[in-house]
Amino acid sequence: MTTIHAAPSTMLRPALDQKPLPVMKLDPGNGPKTASNAQGLPVMKMAPGARSVGPNANGLPVMKMGPALANASPTVNGLPIMQIDPSGETETGTVQSSTDGDGSFTRTTSMVDGHKVVDTSVSYTDGKTRSHERSVTLNPDGSKTVTVTNQNGKTKTITESATKNSDGSVSIAKQVTKANGDVTTISGTVMKLDGETQKHLTETNADGKTETLDVTSSHTGNIAVHHRTGTGYDGQSIDKSSTWTTYA
Repeated sequence: MTTIHAAPSTMLRPALDQKPLPVMKLDPGNGPKTASNAQGLPVMKMAPGARSVGPNANGLPVMKMGPALANASPTVNGLPIMQIDPSGETETGTVQSSTDGDGSFTRTTSMVDGHKVVDTSVSYTDGKTRSHERSVTLNPDGSKTVTVTNQNGKTKTITESATKNSDGSVSIAKQVTKANGDVTTISGTVMKLDGETQKHLTETNADGKTETLDVTSSHTGNIAVHHRTGTGYDGQSIDKSSTWTTYA
């Protein structure tokens, strides 16, 4: 689960003989009005079911969203964290693939036992179907552990660490352990520039063979485009692309 900590407030607490700072509430039919929290800090509240803000244990504002959307709650130190509602969020859309043709997809994101889980199913017009479940765990040292289970029930585990570089890029190192125990190592850099993500990767499989890849991804509105080029383990050229359009 990704934790987002708010920066400590620099606002001074009012003296005891001062009036508490105002709080805005938006209530249907009553119009805006003000109130104060336990420590006199401003808190905004909105109608039930809409986005709302309330104080955490330290009296600091915490952003909350409707039950069907993302929500936030204070951690043990009183700082707000962002969570995805357990009921999940589902997206649908279309895909155009240079290798598999046209199709449609469904993607559901949820939180299960503190892990972010993404289920993706794709059906192509030629009858092919593909699906996988991806579970992501953020480790205390900043690394990630990803478990991917495909439609046949086979699971692979990916451990990934990242280091920021002075030029703005990120160096990554991954180890992929497949269901049969074979291990592939991946290293390279990731750069985000002008709304585009560029990855330059080198992969070495269990047989010691190497594959090099350049992967470019861009998002424009609800359209994501991915392009992959390079040289495969067999020495053949790789040139694949796909376009994913999410319904509004």
